[in-house]
Amino acid sequence: MSERLVELEGGKDDLDFLVREQWTPALSIENIEQKTYLRSTAVAAAASNEAAYAEAQKLMRWINGAARLLRCQYAEVRAATVCERAPDGGMQRYIFGHGALSGAGRAIGYGSVMIDGVPVTSPPPPPPPPTIAEWIALATRAPAAALALELVTEAAGRWAELFRIVESVKLQFDTDADFARAIGKLLARQFRRFRTSANDARPGERHKRHAPDLASMAPQPSVPDMTIPDGERYMGDVVAAFLQWKAAGN
Repeated sequence: MSERLVELEGGKDDLDFLVREQWTPALSIENIEQKTYLRSTAVAAAASNEAAYAEAQKLMRWINGAARLLRCQYAEVRAATVCERAPDGGMQRYIFGHGALSGAGRAIGYGSVMIDGVPVTSPPPPPPPPTIAEWIALATRAPAAALALELVTEAAGRWAELFRIVESVKLQFDTDADFARAIGKLLARQFRRFRTSANDARPGERHKRHAPDLASMAPQPSVPDMTIPDGERYMGDVVAAFLQWKAAGN
């Protein structure tokens, strides 16, 4: 009986990173004869190869989002072709339309802690690092987690996108206190600075959420604005903390 797999395409370092992850019997990424494949019970159960490809695309959006949180300089890996692997090892490939690979990955980071631009010298011990498989399993049962992972793949170094991702997490909570309990007080205390950095453009700045000519009259902040890399790290930390909170059964 043949086995349905999905061949993946991407940079060698990124593919190798995914292969080294801890996977489960229901979801794995592995090398077979010098190519990298996604194996999934959901893909195998799809009613057609077209449906299998759509399922693989969804899984890879989640996987790419999780990988960007866990690995610096990660560039997206894509589902390329659906394959039927015969018992003798032969592969029949079915090619469907797909977009081009994205450009070079951007470092988002996970676990950095800053308060008003000053590194915290004695942060609490970090929890055990999560696995991508844990977060994908969470995404299958928690729409908010699935949305967060998908939005992470769309972050392209612009404040509007970074703020939209953090806002999508914050809107899951009724109060600021609930938000702080979920992601931790250290991160929650930085939200105002993140919001100000995302919103208020100074003269000559671009890619802020508000127009420079409207914001230029605003007083200079008492603490320096976050830079785009600061904002990306903060977004990554918030999403990762939220996913860990959801994975704990909340």
